[in-house]
Amino acid sequence: MEHFSDILLNEGIVARDSSMVKLYSDALSIAPTDANILITGASGTGKDCLAKFIHRHSPRAGAPFIHINCSAIPSELFESEFFGYESGAFTGSSGSGRQGLVAQAAGGTLFLDEIGELDLDLQTKLLQVVQEHSMRSIGSTEDTSVNIRIIAATNRSLPKMIKAGDFRLDLYYRLNVVSFDIPPLSRRRQDIRALIEYLSLRFGQIYGCQKTFSPEAMDFLMDQEWLGNIREIQNFMEKLYVLEDASEITGPLLKENYRFSHSPAPRISQEPEFKSLKQAVAEFEKTYITEVLRHTQDMDEAARILGMDRAALNHRLKDI
Repeated sequence: MEHFSDILLNEGIVARDSSMVKLYSDALSIAPTDANILITGASGTGKDCLAKFIHRHSPRAGAPFIHINCSAIPSELFESEFFGYESGAFTGSSGSGRQGLVAQAAGGTLFLDEIGELDLDLQTKLLQVVQEHSMRSIGSTEDTSVNIRIIAATNRSLPKMIKAGDFRLDLYYRLNVVSFDIPPLSRRRQDIRALIEYLSLRFGQIYGCQKTFSPEAMDFLMDQEWLGNIREIQNFMEKLYVLEDASEITGPLLKENYRFSHSPAPRISQEPEFKSLKQAVAEFEKTYITEVLRHTQDMDEAARILGMDRAALNHRLKDI
């Protein structure tokens, strides 16, 4: 088991807790198959890391791994982004049409992150891809077969969503052929120490300094809940290397200067009635981008109107 942990570490995966070692071992066993996989777990636990690991160890490793964040694409644009469209499919569409993300994953893996954020109408359209491995681009009259492996992930309880009528039962069973549930860091304490040691070495190399942790400091960090999981501990460790000059991190230093996810939020005085300029600008930007996207129905055209490239627009949408 320890040997397998070292192998994982060579791939940048920190897994010392027995539950995570077993999870990755099971994932390695299932990777060579084409079975659909559903990965569940709280935000920041590394669902995308597990999906990429499965892809790397599958026969599809040399083909594309297409990561779709289902919550980052506006619903009105999802169909055109997902399935693509034919030339002249709608007003404002590209004259040459566009290949959708599903087609881009041909031969490889389609990773549907945050699958629980899709509304029911889009779930219905996705079902054909999952069930039949075929799709129809907007403006086309024919279905096209797609050779893909599907991995989905969510931090929500899909069974509860099904009971509430918010998620399709048939789609759930099609996605959930094999499932992996990633436990939070609070339930795998050995990984907390391993992550601190790994990230300390990593950020030490990046910032040209190395820090040690006193036993009291390490015990203090091990006792934190880390509700943000791996993402929170990464942010904390980088902040430590950026802000602290001390070569040894002590317990008092941490207790006096840092707040963690389980700490009660400080009481703040009432905010003034007016918003800050930054907040007002952010709200206007969100409204304006949404309106442009709704009008154009096309990411490339929206990016042109907004004066930014498509990658920058995609990045901005994740913050909206």
